[in-house]
Amino acid sequence: MATLKIEPGEGKVWVTLTHFGAADLAAIKKIPGARWIPERKQWQLPDTPETRKQLAEMVAMPPSPPPQMLAVKPKTPSAPLEKKPYHRYVAGKDKPLTLNPPHPLIKQVDDELVLLDAASQA
Repeated sequence: MATLKIEPGEGKVWVTLTHFGAADLAAIKKIPGARWIPERKQWQLPDTPETRKQLAEMVAMPPSPPPQMLAVKPKTPSAPLEKKPYHRYVAGKDKPLTLNPPHPLIKQVDDELVLLDAASQA
């Protein structure tokens, strides 16, 4: 469906078309007195009730029906995906996430979290 930007002028209406198709362009060209102004990249139309009515009909036009959809068979995997067990990082048992020693404050917070986790599981 076309997008129209309509700017009224002195006895004229300036129309900018975007996202338009051949039918939208043909509808603009059918309006009596329609002129394409290449310098402005706009259509110049006489500001009359008939012009405004035709522009309103263009804006109110329902969108064109979508193209015919094709039925596509979904791909089936050649082998089922293997589910890996969920592994949770345990401080002290697993490898550290980095090789750099943690900041003492971060180490203290990590220890507190491990203690809180152990207390909540007990």
